[in-house]
Amino acid sequence: MACEELTDFLGNIEQKIGKESYEIILTNTLRDNNFTSRLSLKLLDPENLDVIFAKSKLPLGSRKIPEYHLDLLRNESPLSKPKPQRTDRA
Repeated sequence: MACEELTDFLGNIEQKIGKESYEIILTNTLRDNNFTSRLSLKLLDPENLDVIFAKSKLPLGSRKIPEYHLDLLRNESPLSKPKPQRTDRA
């Protein structure tokens, strides 16, 4: 069984991609490749997803929707935001 973070993430997009595509993505791709935590999902980029989904029989739309949501997930990361500039007191 996949971790709760992965199922929560994919549960949000299950209706958009369909039950069959959801199962393929959950079991045959992300979980089998150990992308089960929020942090590991943030590490996936479009090139990695293309490699992971290459052998699956997913339609293009079912590939692009998780890619889009993973981009949103990465953008939520505090690591992706610039640090505030330090001001030296003179």
